[in-house]
Amino acid sequence: MNGKPRECNTDLLMVYKYFSHNIRTSTSTIVAMMEAVKDGFDDDTGEMMELVAQSGFLLDLFDRGMSATFRYIIADEIEKRDDEIEIGKLTEHLLEKTCVLSETPETDLELDIDSDFKVRNNAYLLKSIFLIILYEAVKTSSGKLEIKGKLPLLSIKCSNGFTGFPEIIQIFSEMFKKVGIVLEYDSNSISMRFDYENLDCRR
Repeated sequence: MNGKPRECNTDLLMVYKYFSHNIRTSTSTIVAMMEAVKDGFDDDTGEMMELVAQSGFLLDLFDRGMSATFRYIIADEIEKRDDEIEIGKLTEHLLEKTCVLSETPETDLELDIDSDFKVRNNAYLLKSIFLIILYEAVKTSSGKLEIKGKLPLLSIKCSNGFTGFPEIIQIFSEMFKKVGIVLEYDSNSISMRFDYENLDCRR
């Protein structure tokens, strides 16, 4: 495995446990909501359908994240691409989904990302893995969450700290390193620093 720091089987098991748990959770929510509608509990059909849509989004997110992670572990390589990504819009997109599922009040979130924070990178990888990291940050935050971004750094901080990140975040860090993104994290914050060559300098 070209000197990877852990045994392949250990990584694969970690990935399987993380993604299978989240995929099962999303699938179970969809099935339960659809059965409720079928059985005539339709007083809140609109809300139920919204939960189905949110869970469907996460189901697709975790499926793509699992695919990217398995490919990385098995092949030990990630395709370098030059896709343009607007970090602010990307962050807002997931927050709309995760806040509903985690029941996080909007008042517990502060989002401040420069509109010109654009990077050029592997969009499939960045969207899949960054959104999972953001999802975990929202889900495990125990206080006000501050998400700030100014080239070349994006930071996510929690006033009372995070309750704990899944071990798989270390694999995500290794994957990001392959495309020039330094991911650092501790019990109070997460940061992503983009290499200069990945910044969109065509503004």
